[in-house]
Amino acid sequence: MIMRVQAALYAKGYDPGAIDGELTESTKLALRKFQSEHGEAVTGKMTTQTMNALGVALTP
Repeated sequence: MIMRVQAALYAKGYDPGAIDGELTESTKLALRKFQSEHGEAVTGKMTTQTMNALGVALTP
């Protein structure tokens, strides 16, 4: 799931670092930036709201 989030962030112009399935500081930073720019609570976590906004399904 982390890889899908990283790929979605990258596709939307955010730099999650390597798309490797690891929840790195770069990925968290990209999540926070995305959340901030989309009016979400800035947590750096993969919340349901963030996942929906990124278009990432919660199920495999």
